[in-house]
Amino acid sequence: MVNPLSIDEEISQKIQKNIEIIKKYMLEEIKLALKHSGEYIRKNMPTYEAAYQLLVGPDEEERSIHQINLILECAAKLKSDQSNIEELIEETFKKYLRNDNLGYNMRKKHRKTAEASELIKEMFKNHVISFSKLLRGDGETYDDLSRTVSPTYEEAIEYVNKEIEISKKISDLIRNDRGIINAPGYFRYDIMLAILDIAEYGNNRLIEETKRIYNK
Repeated sequence: MVNPLSIDEEISQKIQKNIEIIKKYMLEEIKLALKHSGEYIRKNMPTYEAAYQLLVGPDEEERSIHQINLILECAAKLKSDQSNIEELIEETFKKYLRNDNLGYNMRKKHRKTAEASELIKEMFKNHVISFSKLLRGDGETYDDLSRTVSPTYEEAIEYVNKEIEISKKISDLIRNDRGIINAPGYFRYDIMLAILDIAEYGNNRLIEETKRIYNK
């Protein structure tokens, strides 16, 4: 006779299954974002090759995947009362920052670096909390998980709006002081525009996907 799974084992299996569901969805989103960025760079930037390697090359996809893995790792470890959230963020943030699009491309000693890092950390924390809820959702698809943890569109869009708010603060910081971008002066402006375009694409995509999932 097969022994029934303990509650802990059942939870562990559920979380692992949901990790794979989320990874699959996010990998597709990464590929779409990189495709969008590649098209933007080819169309708008005379410094195509250098910009492409900085923002869309093979390393960028790898960094994005590392970010997703770090978020999921922290999300799986986050306690239900979120009492260990600060500890988890502090332990892994340096790795996360190295793989972030702006974190990777910004000057380390610029006067706005600390402010930018704090905003990126806030975004990281928001992701971890959101993914921790998804990991405890039910279903076989990302859409299923989303609808079980946030039954209404209004609940889901609250998270989306919070993420977009942070994203816009980061964009404003870059727009107001592009010297933070670690790139030669002759194409720093182009890199800034590309980073802002990536951010805007991500924000719009979040809204579009949330509307699709909730049939709005």
